[in-house]
Amino acid sequence: MKKKERRLLAVDLSNQVWRNLHAHHQLRSSDGKFTGALYGFLTSLAAYIRDTEATDVVICKDSKPYLRSLIYPE
Repeated sequence: MKKKERRLLAVDLSNQVWRNLHAHHQLRSSDGKFTGALYGFLTSLAAYIRDTEATDVVICKDSKPYLRSLIYPE
């Protein structure tokens, strides 16, 4: 039996939440809580995993101090 090739999917959490926040801004729970960003993130993640056939997933979150600020302070 041939061993399946591993494939890593790296997801930028901030980008995906921002993207889905605006794409699904109208979705709310029955008690009025906003759920669009979570719904969009999970459905997008599932699609990315399916499309890439990822065997491993890492979700990355950027936080201060941003390392990119050392390279480009402006």
